[in-house]
Amino acid sequence: KRPRKHEDLNKQRDRGYIERFSCNGVLKILLNMEMNTAAVDLQHNLLHKRPDRFNVSDIIKAEIKKNLHLMPADIFRHILTLFFESLFKLGLNNVYFFLTDKDFAQVSAAQKVWPNAKIQICFWHLKKAIKKRLTDNTYPKVINYSSYSAHQVFEFIDIEFYPTPPSQMTPVQKKSFCFCPKELRPKILDMI
Repeated sequence: KRPRKHEDLNKQRDRGYIERFSCNGVLKILLNMEMNTAAVDLQHNLLHKRPDRFNVSDIIKAEIKKNLHLMPADIFRHILTLFFESLFKLGLNNVYFFLTDKDFAQVSAAQKVWPNAKIQICFWHLKKAIKKRLTDNTYPKVINYSSYSAHQVFEFIDIEFYPTPPSQMTPVQKKSFCFCPKELRPKILDMI
């Protein structure tokens, strides 16, 4: 038997729906109490009108007013720094590694609060960036390749191999360039 909603609206447990926007807004906070670590992921890709039910705190309003001369990215970095400083004051002060998604505001705020922390791209974002690069078949404008370094890491790489510089390629070669064949991509991702 399926439960039914109470006829009296005041006695229903359901709350009104929050208006949703396609801004890809995300706030994720992952706490690890055993290791005393916190990972924060904050994303908001599109501007939209502020939902009516939620207010911006007076502290945030004051920070924005105080920093109107700054660009939004600088204000965001400042707010992130304040947040990280509050985590530091709460005891999260022995941060050895800081995982991020290459967000420059996160990186600079973390460097300011935890200057000795090693800042790294998290595994998920690293794998996503590698997948994206493996499928990108545009020929690179600059080649930063060292056959010696590649051979040191992977012995099967021929030390005599060097990609053809863009200046020596024909337009047909550039157009048919394939960075990584489809059938090899899963093998490369498995090596990570």
